[in-house]
Parts: sequence; structure tokens; C-alpha cells
Amino acid sequence: MRELQRIYSKKTLMLFFLLMVINIGIFIFSANPNKEITLEGEFLDNYIESYPEFISTTVKQGKSRTAIKLFQQGFAAEVTLNSVQRYEKLIGTEVKAGDNRGMVLFLQSHVSELLALFFMLHIVSLFFDERKKGLVNMIRATSRGRGVLFAERIGILIFSAFTSILLLMGANLIGVVFTFGTDDLYRPLQSLPEYQKCPYSITIMEFLLILLLIKALGVFITGLFMYVLKGITNGFLFYILMGGMIVGEILCGALISSVASVNFLKYINLYTVIKTDDFFTGCVYLNISDSAVDGVFVTCVVFAAFLVILGVLGFIIHGKRYVAGTKFGERFGAVIARLREKIAFQHTLFGWECYKLYIRQGAVIILIACIGIHIQQSGKYGYYYQVDA
Repeated sequence: MRELQRIYSKKTLMLFFLLMVINIGIFIFSANPNKEITLEGEFLDNYIESYPEFISTTVKQGKSRTAIKLFQQGFAAEVTLNSVQRYEKLIGTEVKAGDNRGMVLFLQSHVSELLALFFMLHIVSLFFDERKKGLVNMIRATSRGRGVLFAERIGILIFSAFTSILLLMGANLIGVVFTFGTDDLYRPLQSLPEYQKCPYSITIMEFLLILLLIKALGVFITGLFMYVLKGITNGFLFYILMGGMIVGEILCGALISSVASVNFLKYINLYTVIKTDDFFTGCVYLNISDSAVDGVFVTCVVFAAFLVILGVLGFIIHGKRYVAGTKFGERFGAVIARLREKIAFQHTLFGWECYKLYIRQGAVIILIACIGIHIQQSGKYGYYYQVDA
């Protein structure tokens, strides 16, 4: 309890209040009732009327594709069969019209998640005040005390993740109600045109609850990763590694197509998990040993294992064998310096020219962009069951 009181000081509460104000301001600014957000009027009525036909056509096309030799075995065949079975369960689903603008705007806004991650970074940084003040050995005098403190901080991370997501996104929901009014949240999720291809029979209310839970868990896992990583690195190295991970996760989640042969990099991804939408806008399958495995199941298993690994590493680092961090960072930096001195590729003519071209003149940025475009375009050559809306 004392650790919770220390972390949630007036400074922390003021920061969270500021984040709330920024979040509400950005959301209200984007919530323009006169802006075209989703299908309305006659276009929405046409969508509602055509949805049963869309489902039946999807199932028929899937069954007809199984007659093609290409879709009779392997990954493509399993994707087709599994997708047909899922969409068959949606036959008879009665989608209903309504004012979807507020809900679609709420689901497409991702500022709250970014602010929640920033808040988690602040919480994690407060865990290391004793390192900055040189009080590590006094506060972590016994192994038992370190273990109890680690457990308390895990609880604080869970509390911070769920509270930040619920309050920040809850504020957005309140803004939706005031701007667009309330609507029937017990309609099928497919009543929203953006989720036409959702393979799950759930209501909008159920989807919101699942959405908040997944986002909060994603933010918690990210916060725990920050806590473990910061425990073995110094400040500068920590921010470099976290920045690289965040950029890599965003690039994989945004650029890799859902039909790419490396689509596991898209879905087994913290960015995609926190964003959540991609798991509900179509059937997600991963190609594992030429078998179509449910992408949602694989993602849950992988992140459950990742959470256990982080918990064990965190307990070892912070609960049993605490690493001071700064010394580790210095040793790591010295190793990198010696490695750079041994390689010293820029000391050769070829290395120096590459250094000038790729580093000094920024050609490495173009190279990364080309690689990203190649990864995105590679999805066009995979076999995937998909029906054009």
C-alpha cells in the first residue's frame, strides 16, 4: 500500500489529469457530427438489406472453391473450409440500422491507447527512483523484501493499465453519448459496416467489453516489459531499445498484409493486440507447417507464454538478483564499443563509402521504406480466402 501511495503522488495524479484533458480534447475535436464517418441513410439501408445475401454468397463461394484443385489440400484448403464453417454460423444474423457514427468514431480512435502507454512509462520510471538516489541496497536489503516489493509493483502495473484504459476510453464513450446520443448496443456487431466480415456472433456491447479487456492486457504486458527491460539497462539504452521495439512493432502491424506469408509478424504483435480491430474485421489464420491455425488462438497462447516469461525474469531480476542497471549499461556499452572497434568497417574505403551513403545521406531510410513496401506487397502472392465486400 505504501508503494502505491508513493507512486500515485499528486504529481502522478496531475499528469493523469492532464492526459485525460488531452485525450478528451483530441476526441471532441475529431467528433464532428457533420463529417462523413460511416454509412448513413440510403447507403446504410442498402447495407442492412444486402448483409444476408453477403453471408450466403460468402458461404457459396467458399464451398465452390473447395472444388478447385488448388484449394483441396494444404493451407489454402484449410483456410477456405474453416472460414466457411465460421460464416455458416452467421446465417440468420439480423443486423439492424442505427446511428453508428459515434461508435465507429470511438472504435477508430487510438489516441487513448498511446496516452495509456505513456502513463505506464511514467509509472515504470517511478519504480527506479531508488536507483537515481543510490538507495538500492537500503531498500532491497533482503530477498524476501525484494520479492514482496516486486509483487506490489506488478499489482500497481495491473491497476494502472486497467484504470488508464477504462478512464481514458470511458471518457471517449461519454463524449460519444453527448455528441451523437445513445443507440442500441445489443445489436449484432455486423450492424456496423466496418465489421461486415467479422466471423463472431457477438453484440456491440460484448465487443466493447472484449475490446477494453484486450487493450488493458496489452498495455499491462507492455508496461511489464518496460519494467523488466529498464531493470537491466540504463536510461539511454532503455529508450533506444524501447524505441526500436515500438517502431518495429508498428511497422510490422501496419505494413504487413493479413494475407502475407509472414503475417504472424502482424498478429503476434503488441501493436496489433492493443489496436485489437484487426482480429474482428475478418478471419485470421496463420500458416504453421502448411496448416491454417486460428490466429486469435495462437496470439493468446504466445502472449500468455510471454507474460509468464516476463514474470519469471522480472522476479529473478527485481525479486531475487537485483541488477543495479547502471553498471550493466556501462558494461554493455563497453562491449558494444569494443565490437565496433573490431569491426570498424568505416575504416575501409568500401565501408566509408557505405557509411556516407547510408548513414550520412540517409539512404538507409529509403532502404527501410523499400523493405516495408516489399513486405506489404508480398501478401498479394499468398493464398487466402477472402470475399470482396
